[in-house]
Amino acid sequence: ERKQSLGYDWHPECLRCEECGKRLNPGQHAE
Repeated sequence: ERKQSLGYDWHPECLRCEECGKRLNPGQHAE
């Protein structure tokens, strides 16, 4: 299952973006 945030899909285990490879860190985004 993918998590979606900021218009991108993220791997739920590591929160790495499938498109750009950037890692989503807690506290650095808001929806």
